[in-house]
Amino acid sequence: MINEPNHKGGRGKTHVSIDELRGMYLSEKLTERQIAERTGLHYGTIHSRLRAAGVPMRRRGRRSEYGL
Repeated sequence: MINEPNHKGGRGKTHVSIDELRGMYLSEKLTERQIAERTGLHYGTIHSRLRAAGVPMRRRGRRSEYGL
């Protein structure tokens, strides 16, 4: 569950569990930047947390319309 932003400073970051990040990345197939937009976290933070949790990272680049 994504909590309300913490307005004690910074950019209003939210707390997002690694399970939520993993689900958005693997199940919903969102990019790191899409997850960042949804959660309010920086995409670099998303990348770091996913890698630290051992989540297999996708290669960069556009998706083929044929799913290749």
